[in-house]
Amino acid sequence: MGYDTAFDRAIAASPVHGAPGQYAVTFDADWNAPAGPNGGYLAAMVLHAMQLALDEPGRAPRSLTLHFMRPPQPGEGTIAVATERAGRTMTTLSGRVEQGGKTMVLALAAFGPARPSVADFAAEPPDAPAPDTLEPLPKLDIMPPIAHRFEMRPLPGPMPFTGGDEARVGGWMRLPEPRGVDAALLAIATDAWIPAVFARITEPSAAPTIELTIHFRHVPPPGDDSLLLTQFVTHTSSEGFFEEDGWVWAPDGTLLAQSRQLALLVPLS
Repeated sequence: MGYDTAFDRAIAASPVHGAPGQYAVTFDADWNAPAGPNGGYLAAMVLHAMQLALDEPGRAPRSLTLHFMRPPQPGEGTIAVATERAGRTMTTLSGRVEQGGKTMVLALAAFGPARPSVADFAAEPPDAPAPDTLEPLPKLDIMPPIAHRFEMRPLPGPMPFTGGDEARVGGWMRLPEPRGVDAALLAIATDAWIPAVFARITEPSAAPTIELTIHFRHVPPPGDDSLLLTQFVTHTSSEGFFEEDGWVWAPDGTLLAQSRQLALLVPLS
C-alpha cells in the first residue's frame, strides 16, 4: 500500500534512466537534525530505495546497518543499490548514498520472509499511560526541524538537559497526517526521538549518528494510524561517544523494531 504524506514525499526515490540500481533522491531540510539530515530519515530513504530495487514484497527487511560518513546538504543526491547475494530465502543488499561525487552513507541490509519459530518472546513495553492523557512535547524554535515533524507525548521521566539520574527517554509518537506503519516509518522512528543522553546532561549538544543498526521484528498490516510507543536508553557515554538502544512497539504491545546506534556528543558552542 502506498502513502502520500510529507514523509513519503521526503523519502521518495526515482529510478535513474539507463543506470540500473541507481535512484535519484532529494534531501529535505525539513527532516534535519542540528548537524544535518536526521540519521533515521536517511535510513528510511535508503530502505525505501532498497525495497524498490528488490521488488519482492515477500522478503521483508530484517536488518539494516548504516555508517554515516558525512552529512548530505539539502538538495539532490543519488542512492546506488547493489545485490550482494540473493539466496533461496535471504537477500543481502548494499546501498551507497552519494552527493557531489562523494559517498555520504554506506548501508547493508538483509531481507527475508518470516520463518517458523522455535521460541516466541519479546521485550515488554514500558507501563505507558494512554497517549491522550499525556501532554505533547512543545514545539520550540530552538528545536531542530526533525522534532517538528512528529507529534510526541513523552512518558514521565527526566526532561532534556535537566541533569537526570538516568539516560532514558521515550513515549508515544505519530506523524501528523493519517498514515499506517511500515518499515520506512519504523526506520525513522528509531532515531527521531530526542537522544536519551540528553536527559543526563545540562547543556544543549548535538548528537550526530556514526552508525545505526535497526532490526525489524514485525511490520503490521497496512493501516491509517502511525501511533508508536518508543523507549531509548544510554548506558555509556565516554571519550565523546555514546551508545543508544531503542525499542519501538505497536499500541497493542507488539515489538516492531529494535535499534542500536553509536553517536557523537558534540557541544553546540
